[in-house]
Amino acid sequence: MASALVASGPILGISDTDFAAKYCTTEGGAFTIVHCRTAPPLTSNHSGSAFDVDTFQISACVNSGRINMKVWTDGDLVLNVDIPERSCTSATLDSGLWNFDVVSDTITVIAPNTEYDLSTRWDQ
Repeated sequence: MASALVASGPILGISDTDFAAKYCTTEGGAFTIVHCRTAPPLTSNHSGSAFDVDTFQISACVNSGRINMKVWTDGDLVLNVDIPERSCTSATLDSGLWNFDVVSDTITVIAPNTEYDLSTRWDQ
């Protein structure tokens, strides 16, 4: 199975393909596992989607400022949380018997001078 990461708009001034190449790794085997972790920390908005997802994990830690993190599964908003400075939030979403067709996430910077770390992982 092929993995897919689709990010909308430039992230840190790079294209969607460059974002996937710079921050994501793929492990093969019985299931495809994709893991993306930003380093150095992000300072701008982020948006991405993964397709045919069994389990999706997301973690964000805010070093300074404040962000809003949202996650949708098959078009339904399942997570909407503001994360303040020096705080972290993590979530794991399991599709159950049938895979999610699409899982989308957005990070919106809502305070000046924001810097945050983002990690996502999903299996297909």
